[in-house]
Amino acid sequence: MDGDGLPVTLMGTEVIVTRNPCLHPGDLQKFKLAQRRELSHLIDCVVFSTKGKRPAADLMSGGDLDGDTFFVSWDEKIIPSTVSQAAEYPGAREPVSFKPITDDDRLLYFAKYTNASLGKVKNLYLSWARSSGPMSLQCQELNRLFSTCVDGNRIKIPPKLETPPEPSPEVAPFILDQLHEAAVEMIRYRDRNAAAAKLDCDGYSFEAVEMLLSRDDFAISEYELMQLTHRWCLRNGVSLEDFVQFFNFTHLTAEEKAWTLSQLPVTQGYPSLVRNALCQSDLLEQSELYDFKLHYSCLQWKCFYTSSRDRLAVFFDKATKALEIFHRKLIVLRVDERLTIAIYIPQQIPSSTDCKIGNKARLFAFPHSKGRETSSRLSLPTKMNYQVYCDSNVFQLFDGRRQNTWVFIGRGASDESTYQNLKVESDRRRTRQASVDSGVNFDCRASIALDKFSRGLQTHEIYIISNRDVHSLRNLDLWLEYVDTREEVPLFERNAREYKKPTVREVDWKTQPDYIAHVVLRKDFTGLLGLETRDQFAKLFCWLLERDEKELLLHSFNFLLGSFEKESFGAVRSDLVFGEMLNFLGQCPFLAVAFSQVEWAVLPAQLTDVLDTRVEDILRAMIVSANTVDQMMLSPFMQILASARVLSISVYARLVEMIALTVRSPSLALDILLCGLERESARLIPERPALIRHLLRSLTGIAIEHVEEAAEQRRESPGLLSLRRLHDTDDGWPVVQADFRLDAKGGTPKASTHLHRHRRTLSQ
Repeated sequence: MDGDGLPVTLMGTEVIVTRNPCLHPGDLQKFKLAQRRELSHLIDCVVFSTKGKRPAADLMSGGDLDGDTFFVSWDEKIIPSTVSQAAEYPGAREPVSFKPITDDDRLLYFAKYTNASLGKVKNLYLSWARSSGPMSLQCQELNRLFSTCVDGNRIKIPPKLETPPEPSPEVAPFILDQLHEAAVEMIRYRDRNAAAAKLDCDGYSFEAVEMLLSRDDFAISEYELMQLTHRWCLRNGVSLEDFVQFFNFTHLTAEEKAWTLSQLPVTQGYPSLVRNALCQSDLLEQSELYDFKLHYSCLQWKCFYTSSRDRLAVFFDKATKALEIFHRKLIVLRVDERLTIAIYIPQQIPSSTDCKIGNKARLFAFPHSKGRETSSRLSLPTKMNYQVYCDSNVFQLFDGRRQNTWVFIGRGASDESTYQNLKVESDRRRTRQASVDSGVNFDCRASIALDKFSRGLQTHEIYIISNRDVHSLRNLDLWLEYVDTREEVPLFERNAREYKKPTVREVDWKTQPDYIAHVVLRKDFTGLLGLETRDQFAKLFCWLLERDEKELLLHSFNFLLGSFEKESFGAVRSDLVFGEMLNFLGQCPFLAVAFSQVEWAVLPAQLTDVLDTRVEDILRAMIVSANTVDQMMLSPFMQILASARVLSISVYARLVEMIALTVRSPSLALDILLCGLERESARLIPERPALIRHLLRSLTGIAIEHVEEAAEQRRESPGLLSLRRLHDTDDGWPVVQADFRLDAKGGTPKASTHLHRHRRTLSQ
């Protein structure tokens, strides 16, 4: 995991790996990384090669892969340039026996089993290491004794090893002593500042928050950082709009983008900024996108590769993968400070194959110096005979023959004279990167026929892709991008079932109804108005959810809510469609955010009547989403409450119960109850104010106490639970059955908490 909480892959370097006990310098091993696409789904584990004279696990303190936790680091400051040969760890000698092993033999073995000498050997080792270093003969002998007695075998320590000398005053402080002192001081500091340990911006000024967001060394995800900023904005009466420029919206999911937009003013620019990654491109300004309408939010480009994050040397590997996997690609290249081009390819391109694309592709030129060229001339389609070729070394767009090339990008020759004789790989890589930074070598070279755009652009005679914008990536070979790992064996066997959601790419469209294909393939939401029955709406919504097409679901809801304001809606009555949308919130709660963006007063009368009776469904969906989006649900939640005209006491009680059973954070539950429900209760429940106020305050107190108790007693199970869905339902929610192991950590849940935990699982 990288510092922002996102999983990435480590590539192109060597890492150090070890595990406890690490008493011999050879226990610290360096391994070269390898990429295997079939293992890319594994996260937070290590996968060792099966080739070699010795197993990788045996090189580190001996032993095998039996559930140990490994230490892995790619920090160049601690990776040594000199490594030690791994120590040998032979098994203990066992007496040869020619008779069958009996129970008496087993009893005798376990009676002799002891590791009482383990602590003494460790202390002697540390004493010798302080005075003579870990490579001394004494330390290596003690390491062998330690590996022998760690398995319970009896050992005898030689007298020569029992009297280590005191370290001389000239010897530098022992590193373990320094680390121990630093750890003790850190614990003391944490205890003294326990209240401040929680990540919070309370008390910060506006300028301090800006400085905080300007940093790039956060160990939290982009959305968590946005939630932190949003909490500060709520407490200080500041709009989240003032901090938009500090966030990278390309790291957000579709749901997170929807919740983010609900907190921003309704303007034309913010949907594009949040949903279209091109609007946050490092190479193109938004003003340049306007000329070609590339800034529209409906395009929804996602950033697959950027040289500001990845090395330019891996561009071809990324381009080949993107061309093979995805249908629509836009490759943006900065030729130099005066020219950027973009290549749009709307079909899959096999690797290392001349693939004909005809007139489907389109090229855009963005000259950064003013000229007489018109925007129409700077955006041209390819012709009927155009082909594309791409492999790990070359990208070429040509017209029929390679001699008639429009765009050529290749690795090019390199001057290796400065580093070819260096023996150390790390020195060779650093010298190679220095030659790139100085302009002697180039990771990529480009040749572009500029006259195909316009004669005026021929003044730009640049055929090299400048990589000065990736100067900070000199040490990217030590950067994690995604971890190739092995499966960690836990205390309990974790045979998790694999679930795979169907995707749109796997759909056989011949078997699908036309109205689904019309909406999904063409992105034409006007087809929703042509549906003939309410069941078709329900089927379309479920179809999209089963394939995780949440963006299309959100767009469909937004389109339908906007169409209800018109007099003529479609073949199905608008109130029936509206009811199906409300029914679907139980399966996809985040869609409730769409209802907060609609002015209820402009809706037809029959729809406002439906809202009066079904507003509970919208509020329940908001509450279910609270654990995911935190305080970002407060503003939409209060907008829904403000639009509601009436709320019965029974509905109010059910909402309070839902909050108590669902919301994990006591502070968030308190905000929902006090800032939301209780504030609007006098208007929504007008009868007998004094009595109602007393009842509602009692309900609120019980709910808050319930949430706090659940938060204090909550604990995670170390193993996986096997869940079986039952046919029964509980208050509209599905019911599942779980079996708890008796030997699990903490045992089985108490009888008084079993139902409580069961209900919380369902509501989530």
